[in-house]
Parts: sequence; C-alpha cells; structure tokens
Amino acid sequence: ILDTATRKVTGEIKISHPGAARIALTPDQKTLVYNLQQWGGAGIADVVTRKEIATIRIPGKPLSAGLSKDGRHLYLG
Repeated sequence: ILDTATRKVTGEIKISHPGAARIALTPDQKTLVYNLQQWGGAGIADVVTRKEIATIRIPGKPLSAGLSKDGRHLYLG
C-alpha cells in the first residue's frame, strides 16, 4: 500500500499466491480485486482489514483484469 502524497509504503496486503497484478478497486473502494498470473486465477481483498478474503481459480493464467462499472463483475483475459 503506497501513500501517493508522500510516496512511502504504508502497509501491505498478504496474499496466498504469487503473481498479483492488474489491480482494481470496486466503486465503494472497499474491495480490491487482482489477477494472479502465476497461479492462474484472481484474488479479492478487503481494503479496510487489509486481508485477502477469497481466491478464484480459472483454467488459464490471466494477463489482464478489468472490473465492470458497478463492481459486480471481474473480467480476466
């Protein structure tokens, strides 16, 4: 977690699998979603508690991720 004003690391969210990339925040900014390139899936983290709350395995290794405007759907490619 980076403070963009001070450009300093202020914390971290530990995840269960390597390769997190292509992050996005839900519209309420309470949930972080990201692809897990090396593992082959996606992860979901609670921003307030700074904890991973779920992982989703898919058949393949996603290189991209996009979130729908309402935050209900994560698209992996």
